[in-house]
Amino acid sequence: MDEHVADWTTLTGQLICVHRNRRHVRYGEAETVSPAGDILWLRSQGVEPRALYEKSDG
Repeated sequence: MDEHVADWTTLTGQLICVHRNRRHVRYGEAETVSPAGDILWLRSQGVEPRALYEKSDG
């Protein structure tokens, strides 16, 4: 996915690529998103643990 998604509430269950400051951070499945769409949990995969991302972090 190369597009910026403003509404995170649509991402649950989707494979996404997380970028911060135009740099790749992680690729994976969005496990759950807060109702407000400001917090996202990325499902654990292989050796990568479950991870939380906040929209306010950029």
